[in-house]
Amino acid sequence: DYDYSKEGTPISIAELILHFDDYVAKKVTVTGVITSKVGNSVYLEQDGKGIYIYCGYVLTNELQIGHEVTIQGLVPAVYYESRQLSNYSEQNMQLLSTGNAVTITTILGNQMGDYVGRVVRFEDLLIQSIDPSQTNAAYTVVCKDGQNNTVNIRVDDYTAGFLPSHLFVVGNRIAVYGPVTQFYQTYQLMLPGSGNVEFK
Repeated sequence: DYDYSKEGTPISIAELILHFDDYVAKKVTVTGVITSKVGNSVYLEQDGKGIYIYCGYVLTNELQIGHEVTIQGLVPAVYYESRQLSNYSEQNMQLLSTGNAVTITTILGNQMGDYVGRVVRFEDLLIQSIDPSQTNAAYTVVCKDGQNNTVNIRVDDYTAGFLPSHLFVVGNRIAVYGPVTQFYQTYQLMLPGSGNVEFK
């Protein structure tokens, strides 16, 4: 069933998420505004729905927050039960506009499932623990919000290179914003960089 087309099927992000399994390993074309960037990869949002685009280890300076883009030839895939798009190529990207506003919604931990792929903010989290990765420098900061919901903040290997885990102290409070991603049956907030966290 390999999809040999270059462009793929034009589809809205909302429609893609709704019928994701039908498009796995095929190719799609999507349009949206870049709302966040983690390493070289980005989150794209259109009409209140967002999705993660994995760009690998290739530099993507052409993809900047606030840019509205159309990207052809992306391949939907499921990774740790999280929906994402891969196969990004700069040659398949068309820049439509720049300077678009990014909507950041303040939520509680029990709402994360409704905001997968979108950028959210937590105003006041209490740090409970720091769980290091067994294989690289990545780590997870486990927090509680004001209503005692657990909020996991994921710092990947790339971001951990300039945001070491010792900056997060158990018992201290933080405010953070970033995109929500699914990890198996749970949800986590990806921390793109040091500018996304405020140590209270």
